[in-house]
Amino acid sequence: MLLMGPAQSGLATAQEVPHPTTIPAMAPADSDTFVVAPYSKEWWDKVASMTSPETGLVNLDPSKAGGKMLNIGYSRSQDHVTRDVKNTGALRIFYVEAGSDADADAVAQWLREADGFEGRRVFVQGRVLLVLPSWGAQFEPPKETMASVPGYKADITSGTAAMWRNVDKDVSSLVSDPKSPRAEALSTVMTKGYGFRPGTTWIGTSKSGDDWSGSFKAGGVDAARIDFKATQKVLSESEKVLAKYEFKDTSYQFIDKGVGDVLASASFVAPSQTIHLGTDSVSAVSSVKDPAITARTDVSQFNAAASGIDSTAEKISTQTVSANANEMVISYEFAH
Repeated sequence: MLLMGPAQSGLATAQEVPHPTTIPAMAPADSDTFVVAPYSKEWWDKVASMTSPETGLVNLDPSKAGGKMLNIGYSRSQDHVTRDVKNTGALRIFYVEAGSDADADAVAQWLREADGFEGRRVFVQGRVLLVLPSWGAQFEPPKETMASVPGYKADITSGTAAMWRNVDKDVSSLVSDPKSPRAEALSTVMTKGYGFRPGTTWIGTSKSGDDWSGSFKAGGVDAARIDFKATQKVLSESEKVLAKYEFKDTSYQFIDKGVGDVLASASFVAPSQTIHLGTDSVSAVSSVKDPAITARTDVSQFNAAASGIDSTAEKISTQTVSANANEMVISYEFAH
């Protein structure tokens, strides 16, 4: 049983109509996050907030697009292309499924000319548009897509969107070298901080874009895996002293906290632990029954600490996770 907050009722319609979509056939199979939503101004604002801030999509009025849009989506995955611009991080794509090829061309032209156009690249694949940050100068459709991923099936309607999460892929998306100390530290956060089992996947739905609730398709949270002290130790070991100066009886150190910086504005609480992890205690806005873990993170801080790449502040300010062995609720707070 899920105990849902009031925000979950935001975009419901009197009669929800199924929305078939081809967007999963364009999204990379190794996406750690994949969202598909029915098109509306409200859903545009929520899904656009998930994209790279430099695309400027969240600031646009889609009613001016000049073409019919049916569905929109978002994915984050490892970027397998060698880019001219280095250290760009995960591949984050915004999708628009148009009503026809002509509608797709019209929406693409609008996106290429609307405010902030210099921060995005637009590619057209039939009726589906793919919007990448400005450094995404080239795009090739993935050979393996979300449409073929075992266990993935997310139906959307006129009032309900769906989100896929593959927890193991978070590390490869955010950290380019899976064998690096940074990747090891982030893996510890996922397994001993959150308590996720290996191979955990989840599908949640939402009527608002604020709260997403659903069941694990594989894996889940194992309370016995959660170990805040071990997590804290690994994160502290990721710190590096960049420089040290001594002046008379005083010494100064400049420290890179590495992945440990995720805890600068985060909080993890678990009934199985005698301490909380991070800044302070936290309770979920929307919660599963008997949560094994409740965690709130600053999205910009978490992404920067995990990847080692500082960038523009995200349009989603915080993410809160409430999960037990079988279910999870993810809640977002938006910066605009």
